[in-house]
Amino acid sequence: QMQDRLQEAADIRIQELAAAQSLNLDVTSKRPRSTKSTWSGKQLEFFKWNTSKGYTDELITEHKFLLFLTEIKGRPAYKRGKKRRNSGGQIENIPDSVGWHTLDGYVCAIMYIWKTQHTLGKYPANFPLPTRPPCIRDFLQNAKKDVVANENSTFVDRGLHTIADEVSSNDLQNMCLHFWKKER
Repeated sequence: QMQDRLQEAADIRIQELAAAQSLNLDVTSKRPRSTKSTWSGKQLEFFKWNTSKGYTDELITEHKFLLFLTEIKGRPAYKRGKKRRNSGGQIENIPDSVGWHTLDGYVCAIMYIWKTQHTLGKYPANFPLPTRPPCIRDFLQNAKKDVVANENSTFVDRGLHTIADEVSSNDLQNMCLHFWKKER
């Protein structure tokens, strides 16, 4: 009788995991291609980092997650694409560190892995569903504050390479005078 109950519980667990795997495949197949391509690189980078650190499993924990983000924040940013080159074809200066939006992208990509691992039963049954841990939220808030403080201290011109660069101060003065003098 005890053996029957254990077998019944095991069969139910197999059905639960099959349903979870089916849902995961469905969700993944309907994810936008741009999200897949953005997250895949970040997720692969996490798994490579995980192996290089000597972890024996790929399961995500709060502390492992925080360590990964801390190391990502400290490395130089990878800049790709057209925005990297200025009009003269010269490579523009690359930021010293990874920005807040990039870190948030890493958090989203890794949280997806963590939730998928949980859904697929890789954690104990009583393990709580992963949500963004408070330490990760605090980390992102501090990263955002660091970016703003850095921009403020270096007087970053947020209007650089915009249409404002196309209008000379003389033209701007003439436009203002034109509209101020215009009769209503």
